[in-house]
Amino acid sequence: MWKCIIRLFNWLKKKMCTYTTYIDEAGNTLTDLQNPVQPFFVIAAVSVPRSKFQQVMSVYLAEFEKAKQPYDQEIKGRIWVKKRPKQIALQNIIDALKDVGSIMSVVVVEKRRMIIPLAVNKFFDNFLNGSDDNRWVAPIGMKQATAKYYYAKLSDAEVDVVFKAFDNPSVSTYIDAIQVLKAHAYDKSWIDMLDCSLSHIQDLLEEEDLLDGHEGLSSKASHSPNLTAYHSLMNCHVNELNKQNSTSFIVFDHCKQCDKDFELVYTWMKNMKGVIEIEPGKVLNNWNCIKGFAVADSKNEMALQLADIIASSVYFMLLSKKSGNTLNSYEQYIERLLQDISKNEQYWEI
Repeated sequence: MWKCIIRLFNWLKKKMCTYTTYIDEAGNTLTDLQNPVQPFFVIAAVSVPRSKFQQVMSVYLAEFEKAKQPYDQEIKGRIWVKKRPKQIALQNIIDALKDVGSIMSVVVVEKRRMIIPLAVNKFFDNFLNGSDDNRWVAPIGMKQATAKYYYAKLSDAEVDVVFKAFDNPSVSTYIDAIQVLKAHAYDKSWIDMLDCSLSHIQDLLEEEDLLDGHEGLSSKASHSPNLTAYHSLMNCHVNELNKQNSTSFIVFDHCKQCDKDFELVYTWMKNMKGVIEIEPGKVLNNWNCIKGFAVADSKNEMALQLADIIASSVYFMLLSKKSGNTLNSYEQYIERLLQDISKNEQYWEI
């Protein structure tokens, strides 16, 4: 009986937890989706229980002091993940986060995979091209299936042609991109949809101009993996907070190009009423469990380095796998970490 009471007490404590969530990224190239050196964009969120914050930071500071070199002012994930003594320090810090019940979420975007969804959103939208075919508006499953279809069909050279429509929007780059999509269209209805886009090229270009600055949102951000990944990250993170009946405050590492856009998305989702069913069985929750948003610099907000450690560690582990290298012991540890958090749907690949 006492064991049951203790379990209930621990469960209630967990349910009423208040967190601070730190968010950072790795591999940021904004709209350069073809960057061969940085093919991934990784964004990570680490929610630390406020009651355990000092415990975690004590471990962080102790590990930093043990492993730092004279030139180290802080832990820079992209540097520390490459050196074995520092990898041990990073692993000990992550273990400390796990020990206190921190919530960790990670979203990875393979940048080239974003190019085709951008094209589907642009050229298969009947609101933009005047078509009567609204199959690509809702649910989102049709857009996802279409993007997946084209990703399997298009060569690297053809993907490059499509990318130019977003890297340098013009009548000619739009026509070239649409012709590539038409050449691989699944059936005549797809060709008809793309022909409607061809006949509304100027409208599509004007829509692109309107997007830039619409409600403060920049097209650079909307055409980059940053916003997509951030939105996905926060959705899975919010779901976990809601399961625990918990709340959190967001602190995001300063990113000049995206600070305002991220805050706008936070405001929209915070003000959203109820939930939205995006497809059967999948809903989009509002972010009412998030009690505030702030942007800070890791030099002033040391705990942001916790998110940097996760984002950089995942990024370089993925680079190592893509290169066909045998994972070292720390990279294997990070791979296991992703497997663990994916059990709670806290790891997404886009």
